[in-house]
Formats: sequence, C-alpha cells, structure tokens
Amino acid sequence: NAQRIADDSEWLSNNRAMFAKEEGEIEKILAAEKYELAVLKGTEEEALRRLTIATEDVKKSRKQIAQYELFNHDLKTKNETARESRAEVEKLLLLSKEYANKFEEEKCELADCKAQLVAIKLFQSSVDAQKAE
Repeated sequence: NAQRIADDSEWLSNNRAMFAKEEGEIEKILAAEKYELAVLKGTEEEALRRLTIATEDVKKSRKQIAQYELFNHDLKTKNETARESRAEVEKLLLLSKEYANKFEEEKCELADCKAQLVAIKLFQSSVDAQKAE
C-alpha cells in the first residue's frame, strides 16, 4: 500500500508540474486573447468614431446640396423672370417703333395738309384779288 501511495504521490507530483506548465500556457494564451480582444475593441471604437464622423459629413453634404438646389431654383426663377421681362421690353420696343412709324406717317400727312392749306389760302387770295379787281 505504501508503494501505491508513493507511486500515486509521484504521479500526482508529475501531473502537478504538467498542470502548472499547462496552466502557464493557458494563462499566456488567455493574456494574448485578452490583448487581441482589447485591440479589436479599440479597432471597433475607432471604426465607430470614423463612422460617426462620416455620418456627420454626409449630413453636412446633404444640407449643402439642399442649399445649392434652393439657390439653383432661385437662379432659374430669376432667369425666367428676366426672360419674361426681356420679352416684354422687346414687345414694347416693337410697339414704340410702330408708334414712331405712325408718327412719321402722320407728320407727313400733316405736312401735306399744311401744304394743301397754303395752296388753298393762296388760291383764296388770288380769287379775292381777282374779285377786287
């Protein structure tokens, strides 16, 4: 029985050394895993930080795009108004030219009428002169 206890004691001693060695290896592996987990967690946090920044950049870009679209719409409206005003001015210029042409025609007619009136007065004067003789 003593031999058996001695053998068990030796086996237990050997196994303790082996278990201590394995425990040391397991602790090394566990430390490496903890380190890798910390690195991954840091990477995840960095990725989340970058994602947050990118999300803010997208929001800013969308806001700028909306402002540019509003500005572009205002420009289109102003251009349309300018085109309409230009068309109105062109109509008024044509109307002005028509009135100027009519004025010139009426001026010529008036000049003809004055000439006829002068001719009538001259004729009247000659008729009056003949009557007086």
